[in-house]
Amino acid sequence: DSVKALKWHEKYRSNGGNLKLFEKNHVARVDGNGHQYACIDTTPVKSGIHCWRWKSNKHRTWLMWGISYLQEMNAPTYLKDGVYGISGSNQAYKSGQQIRDIQTTHFYQNQDEAFIDMKLDFVRGELSFLKVGDDKSKTAKITGLPNHSAKGFVPHIDIYYRDSQCQVKKIPASWFGKNPNRVKFQW
Repeated sequence: DSVKALKWHEKYRSNGGNLKLFEKNHVARVDGNGHQYACIDTTPVKSGIHCWRWKSNKHRTWLMWGISYLQEMNAPTYLKDGVYGISGSNQAYKSGQQIRDIQTTHFYQNQDEAFIDMKLDFVRGELSFLKVGDDKSKTAKITGLPNHSAKGFVPHIDIYYRDSQCQVKKIPASWFGKNPNRVKFQW
């Protein structure tokens, strides 16, 4: 099968806070406001081109979709070394730096439910985001990523608002932004 449902990691996530895992760890949800993080429980990718589809519910105006090293962190994580991603208000994060010139507000227009594709291209050194079904011109792109990683990267969220939830699936890179009906989410 080309699509793989991924689980959130039991160890590499905020513990003792508002982040809870549901549906056999396929869904991460926060039950109170405050930054919480979670990494996907998978082998980190170190080279090549990889794509994931996010399903987020009730994310309001702030949730960071991205990648990170598979390691323990203290939330908030968006400005940590090895964390790359996007959030609202035209903000992106690149291993400890905040970038303000990447358009991201359109990812937050439907706050009840969003399907976002994320493509990591080690060859080009890019991390790209696109709402499923949107025109490619709406792609948000972080450039200057390493062309390989000894540690590797996994999907990562920094989630803030109460009742926000997120799940992710690995998809073929050729599906980036396309094939909305080929990826089914149960929850």
